[in-house]
Amino acid sequence: AWQMKRKEILERDKYCQRCWLKFGIVSCDHLEVHHIKPLTKYWDERLNNNNLICLCRACHRWCDQSNNGNLDFEFTPKEIVYNFEFK
Repeated sequence: AWQMKRKEILERDKYCQRCWLKFGIVSCDHLEVHHIKPLTKYWDERLNNNNLICLCRACHRWCDQSNNGNLDFEFTPKEIVYNFEFK
């Protein structure tokens, strides 16, 4: 279930949301999926789209090691659009 959810979030966000929203940089290198609410306290939220965000490896490490797992910017998850067609 996690591998499928991870792929879904990578497709939803497409690039590091911290690099984009905080610094205005589009970073697609070494993307990882971060749990906004920590798994140790919110296990039931582990596959919830609203609890997942795409971060580059550097930002993921920064959040986990320097900011206690917390984001330092506002984030609202985008909806995933399936079967989009131009009219």
